[in-house]
Amino acid sequence: LKHGPDPRAQSCVPVGPPGGWGAMTSTAYKSEEIKAKFAELDVDGDGKLSLDELRVLLVSHARSQGNDLTEEEIELLWKAMDHDNDGRIDFDEFVDFVFSSIDERGRKAKIDWKGAKRTFKSFAGKNELLDSREFVKMCNDCQLLDEHQFDTPDCNILIKKIQDPSKRGLDFAEFKKLLKLVAKKKSCPLKTIVAWMALLTAEAEAAEAEDADIAAAAAAE
Repeated sequence: LKHGPDPRAQSCVPVGPPGGWGAMTSTAYKSEEIKAKFAELDVDGDGKLSLDELRVLLVSHARSQGNDLTEEEIELLWKAMDHDNDGRIDFDEFVDFVFSSIDERGRKAKIDWKGAKRTFKSFAGKNELLDSREFVKMCNDCQLLDEHQFDTPDCNILIKKIQDPSKRGLDFAEFKKLLKLVAKKKSCPLKTIVAWMALLTAEAEAAEAEDADIAAAAAAE
């Protein structure tokens, strides 16, 4: 999860599932859809996307919206995603581009602190204080950890910078400060970090709401 894309690329084509992700909010994304789409595009299974592999998605999605991308526009989108200029798109870069492409009109996406708080409470437990072990698990489940920029020791280092020694963990206000340090460490937009964390519990919440609706309908019969 790294720097956001070139703003000029946002007007070309949003990345998303059938029907388009462009008009959706961050909590409307499903993590499994994003992972599945990346795996589908990664034909050779090396964990990174080549220009040819990504071109399939960009061109097909544009055509589904009644548009055709020029080679120049494809190159522009590619450069916007390839933040480290290594000629390949890794999963972090793919996720960052997905969340940075939410608003097709170029408006700044709002940070989903409500969703982040939901995930925070889920991991922090009844005392609503997040300790280092819980934070590491959260980062691991979010797939924020990597071998180069942000690993388990970094989790512990950053949480110690924020945590009050007299407390057993971080409250939500301190957790927000911690995520800002994580974003800086990973050279990633804060909104992308927060949105990806919100996804952890968004799907579970939606499922619970659906079950509640079904139960209410059954009781009304």
